Amino acid sequence: MHTDIGNNCIACRIDRHLAPLSTRLESGQTLEIITAPGAKPNLAWLNFVTTAKARSAIRHALKYQQQTEAIMLGRRLLNKALAPFDTSLEELDESILKRAFKELDVTSEESLLESLGLGNRMTHVVARRLVDAAHGDETYEHPAGVDGSKAVMISGSEGMVLNFARCCHPLPGDPVVGHLSTGKGLVVHRAECKNVVDKNFADKTTLTSSSRWSGRTPSMKTSRSRCVLRSRAAAG
Repeated sequence: MHTDIGNNCIACRIDRHLAPLSTRLESGQTLEIITAPGAKPNLAWLNFVTTAKARSAIRHALKYQQQTEAIMLGRRLLNKALAPFDTSLEELDESILKRAFKELDVTSEESLLESLGLGNRMTHVVARRLVDAAHGDETYEHPAGVDGSKAVMISGSEGMVLNFARCCHPLPGDPVVGHLSTGKGLVVHRAECKNVVDKNFADKTTLTSSSRWSGRTPSMKTSRSRCVLRSRAAAG
């Protein structure tokens, strides 16, 4: 299968019938791959692919996807941290950025943003370094009236660098907070989650402040149903 087809694969038909991607093919069967624009490889595919080439291609695609999404999230978080200083990453001169990159021991803007998006660096520390580089030895305070507590907007479709906590299972519309977890990115909890106020948990993560669902959040409906299981003993 061509790699581009595999990267955009969402389902398959075997002998004209929909089937899971994990289905093992038998000799003589006809396979049809269903693709969709914007579809991306899934980490779960590594559980059933059989060839080393396929595993390598999936891992490569997932690594690139994570890097791209981490850079995007890192940019959003850094601009949020720079907002109280009445500036943004786009407004800083290239010479200032290069000087700050040298102090932070990073080679490029992308590598810095990626580390921020993955939670490997503290965003407010980087923001302070950038502001210091821009204003030299001056003591720079942000202007009064600037809101530095603006929530991080999430849509729920950020991909590999945004995870929903399994301890409280936040849903669109719930009041939420975000924690930066090293190597994982942004982990979203419900605001009332008991783990958010747990001291041992807080020591291992960085609270990014309140988060908020964006207007682009896909609508989700929940319902309750009762399932009755009946068993019957069979002879033998």
